[in-house]
Amino acid sequence: MTDGATPAPTAKIAAQLCVRRGRAAALIVDDPESVMTRALAAGAVEIYPVAQEHGWLLGRIADPFGHHWEIGKPLMPWPPQSRPSPA
Repeated sequence: MTDGATPAPTAKIAAQLCVRRGRAAALIVDDPESVMTRALAAGAVEIYPVAQEHGWLLGRIADPFGHHWEIGKPLMPWPPQSRPSPA
């Protein structure tokens, strides 16, 4: 833009990145479907679509550099509460 203003984003994405050991990082977002749609439009490759899995709404993509990303949100309170230690 010529006036120096920052353009407004088309959608606000509040995200938390959880880097895990292995090949994938998990990106926790409020709306996994819309984030997946934007990622695919930007050149990512769908590994598996967003679906309910193990208490999450979760999908996976590979970015143009080959890095895998799980994009999802928990369907239960997160992070889980610590369990008491057995006596």
